[in-house]
Amino acid sequence: MLIFLVQGCVSKGTESLSDTVAQSSGTDGSSGGQATSLGFVVTGILPSAGSFVGNYNVSISGSQFTATTTFTIGGTPCITSTVVSSSSAVCKIPAGSIGLQDVVASKGAELSTLASGFRYTGAATLTAVSPTLGPATIPTLITLTGTNFIEGASVNISHPTLALSPCQPVTIVNATTITCYTPPLTASQSHAIRASAILSSIVITNPDGTLISLNTSFDFTPAPQYTSVSYGASGVSFPPLDGVLNSGLGVYTMTVNGNYFEAGMTLKVGSSAAGSCSYVNSSQMTCTSLPVAGATEGNYNITLTNLDGQTVIQPLFFSLKPTITSLNPTQARFTGGDIVTINGTGLGIAAVISIYNNANTVSLGSCPVATAVPLSCTTPVLGSAQTTTMRLKNDAGYHTTFNPFNFITATTLAFSNLQVGRVVQGS
Repeated sequence: MLIFLVQGCVSKGTESLSDTVAQSSGTDGSSGGQATSLGFVVTGILPSAGSFVGNYNVSISGSQFTATTTFTIGGTPCITSTVVSSSSAVCKIPAGSIGLQDVVASKGAELSTLASGFRYTGAATLTAVSPTLGPATIPTLITLTGTNFIEGASVNISHPTLALSPCQPVTIVNATTITCYTPPLTASQSHAIRASAILSSIVITNPDGTLISLNTSFDFTPAPQYTSVSYGASGVSFPPLDGVLNSGLGVYTMTVNGNYFEAGMTLKVGSSAAGSCSYVNSSQMTCTSLPVAGATEGNYNITLTNLDGQTVIQPLFFSLKPTITSLNPTQARFTGGDIVTINGTGLGIAAVISIYNNANTVSLGSCPVATAVPLSCTTPVLGSAQTTTMRLKNDAGYHTTFNPFNFITATTLAFSNLQVGRVVQGS
């Protein structure tokens, strides 16, 4: 009797595929045992591990599968098996014993075995996450600890205010450890989570479909939120380009209002650090200087950054402070009604112009705006001829002054032959 022994080994990760094929014949030509075709073979199974409870699908790969091919896991037939093609089949795993089990394909008298090809695991558990909090808008590397994690598992963050959000990339370190990065949320999502006062849950889905969760185990810290700026009782509407927060009536403090501020947070204008800013509480910080690297008034971004690196960027209008360079004319009649043109920078188109005494301490009346461009006003009636100070407040609330501005008698004005916006006849 002649015996042929053929052995093949196909490597799959750390597992080996051994397929022993024996063929024998007697001298009378009769068959002497099972005959296995070298082309019929099982080469792999995915996933290669799963719960001992069973009742989930796996994909079996190989060659020369037919519609009559059947499969067993650890000697137990698949609950159902479907041959998809000559190289692929789907098996619904039966319940089994924890540990490595052979995967066997049968086609009539032909057999092919993937030795220790599938591993039954115990019930998977998730016992801890570290760290337990992180910035909502910035991915945080977390480590999950438990048991019976399987290669190919996915991780998601679950919260009532969110759709299920994947934590990725997922690294299966071993059967007890997984690492992944939390999903970057939007600022508004982070605010909704904090407003709900509910922590997020971690959900692991093993390839066998089993779900493992650690409820309310991770805290997303919210991004800072900007709401407004205020300037106390100064009457100022916008910060100045030069950063010197002085309205002309005394120094004031700008308050930045919002939510989720942290002690130690920073504020920048453009790419430059702001002047003197300090944390007040979780909804306020104050600044006494916000210089802007720009020469024209308009919107400039301010950036608030918490200690965890989360930011909020808000465009803020920065204004030119007014400067009066000249008046035309520099004097008018104390009986009022003369037009004075005001030249300068940062004057605004909704300026308020007032006349004060020479010491700039007592208001004598307003000079209503006659034209916005060029800026001019109509002088008020005063009680007598005198030297005064003209005070202008621009749209942003900043003041400037011009001194001296003389109010004189009509006779003096006529004899000096000065034009003040209308023809004046001598008396």
